[in-house]
Amino acid sequence: EWKETEEEPERSSKIIRGIFIASAAIIGIAAFSAAVMFFGRWGAESNIDIEIFAPDDIERGIPFEVTVSIVNRMDASLEDANLELRLPRGLTPLSEESGGGSAVTGRDIGTIRGGDLVKLTFTIVPIASENTVQKITAVLVYSEGGGRFDTDVSREIAVSKSAIELEVKKPEYVFSGA
Repeated sequence: EWKETEEEPERSSKIIRGIFIASAAIIGIAAFSAAVMFFGRWGAESNIDIEIFAPDDIERGIPFEVTVSIVNRMDASLEDANLELRLPRGLTPLSEESGGGSAVTGRDIGTIRGGDLVKLTFTIVPIASENTVQKITAVLVYSEGGGRFDTDVSREIAVSKSAIELEVKKPEYVFSGA
């Protein structure tokens, strides 16, 4: 009878120790997997370069071109890629796919293979007030490795003056009865 009660605590402590070790292993594997996914995704974003090329200073009412350059420096392809150009109220896209003054204009790119360079050009008309700064944002949305991701970059453009100036002169003297 004495041996049975002595073995019981030893046996239960072995079970508790086994459960603790198994739980710690599962938590460790989950933490390692999360770290690999996080740092792998962070490294992938740094291998996708997006740059916006546009004039620094524009005049109100005169269309200008914005070129967005995308470079995929990864070995993997970016699938179902789509570029969105997000514009403030003071800038309007001049294109058929813009929907007539939409704040977002987009282009389907498809697949961007590793090492590819893609350039897209948009024509924009500034309608903002003079002496304002407008912010353009390019957002690349794509699928890679079974997930859907996006990367963005922004650029500010100054609207300096209006392209058309109107000056009205009145005569110095007005004669009545003429």
